[in-house]
Amino acid sequence: MKIDFHVHTHFSKDCLSDVRKVLQCAIEKGMGGIAITDHETVEGALLAKEIVEEEKLPLLVIVGEEIITPHGEIMGLFLKKTINRCSISRALLEIKRQDGIASIPHPFDSVRGSALHPKWLSKEEIKGLEAVEVFNARVTLPSVNESALEFAQGQGLAQLGGSDAHTLGEIGAACTKVNAKNGKEVRDAILKRKTRVEGKLSSPLVHLHSRYASLRKKIMR
Repeated sequence: MKIDFHVHTHFSKDCLSDVRKVLQCAIEKGMGGIAITDHETVEGALLAKEIVEEEKLPLLVIVGEEIITPHGEIMGLFLKKTINRCSISRALLEIKRQDGIASIPHPFDSVRGSALHPKWLSKEEIKGLEAVEVFNARVTLPSVNESALEFAQGQGLAQLGGSDAHTLGEIGAACTKVNAKNGKEVRDAILKRKTRVEGKLSSPLVHLHSRYASLRKKIMR
């Protein structure tokens, strides 16, 4: 199964993508699943999961969130409810309480203020991780993903790939391959570190779409 582990919807402050269109696009691009990981909320992911179940769409939806901490974002996967802004240790604890999986998205992308560099994590906090995003299609330099891969390998963490899509065209630009048929098997594959990543970098121009979305939403408030 191919899964894009990093997709945004209009529930994120910097994205305008309709949830239903995100699902349709993922199916059209051959994804077996997507993790919807909006900033500071799981509402878009829960809605997507509801649509898939009601309409019996051939797509697995993993409920995720990019959780804001003082030093950057932690990604929670297989969540049940939103985790509000908090410390790194608190975020990891809340993810565990929901029986979720903790990862770090784009950890070495110094261009983004949202990047959580591993230097801010204690040894205990690193032990609280199960995975690292080793291929993010939105980074500007390949070396950023290479550093993430090196860190994941050094710490024995599962390797995840995602498009970080903020527009429909980006969905599936990067993904994770797992030998699984359902959510439980996907989760088990991550915990057993049996994942493979593939993808290509998106054009740097995609960031303009995010800025436009942010500006438009501010104006429309």
